[in-house]
Amino acid sequence: MEKQGKALIDSFIVEHRVIQRLLDEAMYEGIGSARCKAKLYKAKQLILSHLRKEDELLYPVLMEHSFSELAEGYAQDMLSISKDALTFFDKFENGEYDNQIMEFAKALGNIIGVLGHRIQTEEVMLYKRYIECIEKTPPE
Repeated sequence: MEKQGKALIDSFIVEHRVIQRLLDEAMYEGIGSARCKAKLYKAKQLILSHLRKEDELLYPVLMEHSFSELAEGYAQDMLSISKDALTFFDKFENGEYDNQIMEFAKALGNIIGVLGHRIQTEEVMLYKRYIECIEKTPPE
């Protein structure tokens, strides 16, 4: 369990870096380019997949141990963040940022900043608590 748990956290951290890289590269490419659209599409899919994995594999372990309040707080916070991110992606996909380069840059910059902060706090706080939980769990 311990090796699997640490491998899970390692995979989450790798996904964080990929998400951040895709968003940064999309910003660099600019709103009108096909490369920007492709990078944002990949980022959205990875974010959704990542959230599902956290919901299925991370939060339940924390809830089973003495970190249920922490897990609930992070889960609620992520609902707000993911709602904002999905609104951004929907607006982008629906063309609402077409010819609005500054609005696009501002919105994407906000998503990058909010997700960056969230990623940092997950890696510093939440993932450490998860490792504590799996280290306490007896082998099967």
